[in-house]
Amino acid sequence: MTAREPVPAVPVLPTERLVLRPLRAAHAPEMAEVLSDPELYSFIGGAPPSVRTLRSRYERWEAGSPDPAELWCNWVLEARDGNRLTGTVQATVTRHDDGTRTAEIAWVVGTPWQGRGIATEAARALVTWLRGQRVTRIVAHVHPRHPASEAVAAAAGLSPTDHRQDGEIRWERQVRTVDLDELRDRALRVHDLYDELNLRTRGRTWTSEEFMLGFTGDVGDLAKLVMAEEGARDVPGGRAALEHELADCLWSVLILAHRYGIDLEAAFLRTTDGLDAAISARLRGMGDAGAEQGTGGGDGP
Repeated sequence: MTAREPVPAVPVLPTERLVLRPLRAAHAPEMAEVLSDPELYSFIGGAPPSVRTLRSRYERWEAGSPDPAELWCNWVLEARDGNRLTGTVQATVTRHDDGTRTAEIAWVVGTPWQGRGIATEAARALVTWLRGQRVTRIVAHVHPRHPASEAVAAAAGLSPTDHRQDGEIRWERQVRTVDLDELRDRALRVHDLYDELNLRTRGRTWTSEEFMLGFTGDVGDLAKLVMAEEGARDVPGGRAALEHELADCLWSVLILAHRYGIDLEAAFLRTTDGLDAAISARLRGMGDAGAEQGTGGGDGP
């Protein structure tokens, strides 16, 4: 790639317990405290950086990669409880000549906040954002004697490979991008199969009202699974059941839109544009610094 592509804004990424904010040089003093435990460098080597070193590093990351085919993205992890910084996540996104994109990711959480699932929560948010940036492969390098980092990589959907680099194992996730038209086509195929099955077994197909009642039941099942995920009740199936039920609900939405002749893509964009404008205006009126957005940088894992 010879010309630099427009650099997308690296957004604020909210999660349940965290706010991932684009890393800035101004974060150096607090991050020097977060990264001050020598135990953090047991596997990656090095020593705790000084505030001066971090500020210089972060300034370089903010400036961005000199390679037009490479995008540096970095976030600090701000805990909603106390608004303290707890670590960082980063991604180096590389665009290849064939148009595909690879993201190499890394994460670090300060010692006082480890063992709470913070790295997993942040890594999942990062991977979700990367999928929206048309990234087709996500990689991370994990030391084979670091089970905590292996657990984070697995939770983010990556799997170990046979490839080793500097004593670390490469973990990968292939990302298959599917557009709304393909989702709709798959949903309609399953819908048609259900119609054929119902005709053979019951002599008729479901009406739209019956279909909606079935969808309502799925939403109820989804509510129970969300409660289970939050530890509020016991429901078998775990995360796999939650994923299945979310997909079931999406299938129902696609079919209802088809039955009523609704252009779901246009309706979604129109609705989210309106919400974006309304909420942004309200935040501007409140002077909320949490709406901060900008470009990020980092030299990768």
